[in-house]
This record gives sequence, C-alpha cells and structure tokens, in this order.
Amino acid sequence: MPSLDQIVHWLIIYKYIVIFPIAVVEGPIITIISGFLASIHVLSFGGAFTVVALGDLVGDSLYYCLGRFGRKKFISKFGKFFGLDEYRVERMEKHFKTHPWKTFIFGKVAHGTGSIILIAAGMSRVPYFEFLGYNIPTTFANSLTLVVIGYYFGHAYKSINKYFDYTSIFFLILLVALYVYFIRRAKKSALNS
Repeated sequence: MPSLDQIVHWLIIYKYIVIFPIAVVEGPIITIISGFLASIHVLSFGGAFTVVALGDLVGDSLYYCLGRFGRKKFISKFGKFFGLDEYRVERMEKHFKTHPWKTFIFGKVAHGTGSIILIAAGMSRVPYFEFLGYNIPTTFANSLTLVVIGYYFGHAYKSINKYFDYTSIFFLILLVALYVYFIRRAKKSALNS
C-alpha cells in the first residue's frame, strides 16, 4: 500500500481523478487530506467535498449490496463464527426499524466499524432508498466535518491518521463487546422463557 506522502503527491498531480476511487475505499483520511489540499488551493473546497462525499456514498452502497445480496451465503458459510442465524438477523432488522438514525450516525462517527453497520443494513433488508435517506445526510455531515478539519488542521494529516487508527480499534472492540453482551442477554432470556 502506498504511503500517505505518496498519496498526497498523486493528489497534487491528478487531483479529483485519484480522490474519488480512494474515497470509495478509504474515506476519512482522504477527506482530511482533500480538505488540507483545499486550504493550500490545490483543490477547491466545494470540489473536494463533493468528490469525497460521492466516493463515500458509492463505497457505502457497495457494502450495503454485499450484505443484501450475500446474506444467505454469508449466514450459511460464516454465520456460526459470528453467532448469526436467521433469528438474529431478524432481530437486526427490528433494530434498524426502531433505531435507524442512531445506527447510521454511529456507523459514520465510529470509523472502522461503519462497514460492518452498512453490511448489516443490507443483511437486514433495509430498503435501498430508505438506506440512502439515512446514509446521504450522515455522509454529507461527516464529509463536511472532515473536510473542514482537513482545511484547518490538515497539515497534521499523519497524526490524524494515527488517531483514526486508534479510534477504529476502540470502536471495533466496543462493537464486539456490545455484540457479545447482547448475544449473552438473548441466550439468557431464551432460557428463562
């Protein structure tokens, strides 16, 4: 994988052509760097925001489709490793119906776990246009925030990238702990019924 310095070099030369595919795959740090490049007038602020937001939406849609169309195959092949079966996926569906905003906002703020939530949305069969209705505003707010951070503090993009690494690990551990807690709670309530 290329270094951050190499990516910045490519962005200075190729600009938006390089930003979009990287934003599809890796949103947060490329958004910060795009904001930084806007601050030194290599990119326009509006152009940087638009391209990273669209790239993030395309990446989110791909994760959603992975969950939506790979649901049965994933559950049959890997469900036992994650404690997933049709019953638990149905409970996920109920969760998305009762707490959609909280779930999508958590997915955007908790960098590193967002892809899991987007795949879960697809597995839960959240209708695609409903998914977009929640995902577009959260993506735009998140992208705008990160571009602004990059605009004012982007010169420290290497330190910010380390921060993203640490927060990703923290939120991933938190998500796993919550998952284990709710699995155990569901097993206890099933035994008590």
